[in-house]
Amino acid sequence: MKAIIICFFVIAGGILYGQTPQNKSVKDNKTGTKPATATANKPASNQPATVQAATNKPAATTAKTSPTPPPVSYDTIVMLGGKKITANVQQVGSKEATYYIPSKPDSLIRVERKQLQRIIYKNGRVEDYSKPVLQMVDEGQWQAVTFTHDKKQINGLYKRGEVSAKTFSPKSKKAAQQQAFIKLQKKAASQGGSVILITDEQSLGGYGDVPGVYIEGFTYGDKPLEKGTNVVVDKDKKP
Repeated sequence: MKAIIICFFVIAGGILYGQTPQNKSVKDNKTGTKPATATANKPASNQPATVQAATNKPAATTAKTSPTPPPVSYDTIVMLGGKKITANVQQVGSKEATYYIPSKPDSLIRVERKQLQRIIYKNGRVEDYSKPVLQMVDEGQWQAVTFTHDKKQINGLYKRGEVSAKTFSPKSKKAAQQQAFIKLQKKAASQGGSVILITDEQSLGGYGDVPGVYIEGFTYGDKPLEKGTNVVVDKDKKP
């Protein structure tokens, strides 16, 4: 009898105070309660926030424009005397250079290398060849005027006038020549020239006479005459 009573209380206590793991799981399913770990471990999104913002941004539209053609550039040849020539340089050799000007692309021009002062290439490279010995001089700088008998030395220069001088010296013919050169230089400087091309030179005076010389030529400079002006005529020049 005691054993029966004890079993009764044990069963009743289990019903009132105890639950099996299976009963608890069934109860949770009936109430709809989800484990806390289920929501904590689930990621909010597999895509970063910045990517989401970028995908939501409308694509920018760009206007189509035709490409601008590059500007045409040329080389610049600087001749002795300062004259500049816009050209396409083909070759610079040991004795001459070849080029053509844009307006006449089929006409190849040759020039002696010694006539070049420098070439400024279209890519910015600069090559110097000869020193600028010929330059425009003021009237007070007549000593800078030079002389030449070679017509090639005046290529690229502009004719500015005639010059002539006749001088005598009791010392010698050489002294008379020096005096004539000074007169010619001063005349050339007054005309704005920088070089004199000598076209005639004569000795004056016979045996026992005072020696003298006569020299004439043309003055050239690196700038053309102003519009409306003519080449200066030398009144002392022999007819």
